[in-house]
Formats: sequence, C-alpha cells, structure tokens
Amino acid sequence: MNNKFYIIICIILGSCNHSHPNITDNNVVKKKYDNEIYEKVLFIDSFEFYSKMIKPKKLTNGVFKKINGKIKIPSKDSFFTFKDNLSNENYFEYSFVGQVKSRNWNFVLGNDYQQSYYYLISENYNKIDSLVGYPLIFGDKIICKEEEYTDCPNYIEIWNINKNSITLNKKFPMSTNLRSINITDLYLKDSLIFIRNKNYNHETHIEYMRINITQVKNNIRY
Repeated sequence: MNNKFYIIICIILGSCNHSHPNITDNNVVKKKYDNEIYEKVLFIDSFEFYSKMIKPKKLTNGVFKKINGKIKIPSKDSFFTFKDNLSNENYFEYSFVGQVKSRNWNFVLGNDYQQSYYYLISENYNKIDSLVGYPLIFGDKIICKEEEYTDCPNYIEIWNINKNSITLNKKFPMSTNLRSINITDLYLKDSLIFIRNKNYNHETHIEYMRINITQVKNNIRY
C-alpha cells in the first residue's frame, strides 16, 4: 500500500475514533434527565395551581447583626463566624436572612459575583447545612429553588426535617439543554411540587406544572 495513502487512512480513522468525553458525557446525562424528569411533569391549569396553594412558614427577623464585616451565629457548643471578603478577586459577602425560633434555626445568605449560597445553622447541633436556595418550609419538609445564574440548571432540593437535623431527600435540576425554566412561584403539598413557570420563549406564556417527588430520582451530576 502506498505510504501516503496509508497515512491518510490512519488520520481519518483516528479522527473518527477520537472521543471528547466531556461533551459526550454531558449530552448523555442531559438527554437522560430530559426523559426522566419531564416524563414526570404533569401540566395543569391555573385553577388547580391556585386552589391548592399553601403558604410556607415565614422566617422571623433575628437579633444577629453584622459587626465589622462579621456575623456570629451560635451553635450547640460554640458559634460560627461568617466573615466578608470584599476584595475584587475573592469577593464574598454575608447577610442574615432570618430564623425559625421554634427550632432554633438561623439562616445566613452568602453572595459572590456569580451565585447565592444559603446556610442553615442550628443552635441544637454543631453543623452547617448548605441549601441551594431560599428555604420554603412546608410542614416537615423544606423546598429550595436555585436562583437563576448563567449555565446553572436550576436545581430543586427537598429536605426532610428531623428532630434535631435535616436530611436531603431529593435534588434534581429543572433546566436542561432542551428546555429552560423560569420558576416564578412554587410550593410543596404532601408529595407534590406545584410550579409556576414563565416560558422564556414566550414572554406572556405562563405554564403550571405538578411533579410527584416520589417518582423523581436524584440527579446531581451537573
């Protein structure tokens, strides 16, 4: 075989077999997610959404103030200190969100240039729980929606409230490569999540959805 012709064949075959694992893996995960999650979504009308709506437990204002760029929150045996970094390179700023006095819970919000981070600190134990979004408390569960940022898949988290702690029940993304989501309201009733979505492709198009969380698998591979 002509050496030049052989080299050309090798180059072609090599190019065909060359893999891009990051791109391929991301596509596989997203397509799988699209099938798994949106097969569980039931589109409903506004009447069902609003007629079944319940309001979450409100957080109360706390007594914890920021002093010299620091917020100190008590825990069981000591306290946690949240300290601002206002430099351009490592900017991160904290603020006190509120508390649930009946459970001795305190919530702190941290912000950098790209995202928000919510922290639950209980005075009953020495641990910080990180939440993906603002805590909406419904009975014995907390539901959180990730705030919208570039390239984020809009995670939803559901936490079980135990006697002295919380445990993650479900975590899954709502936005995908095939569908974007703009959640303007949501609530949790028993095992059902009710969602009000403003469709990005149609500014005046409002969608109402219902998802049974018992049918949704965790998907945290993004």
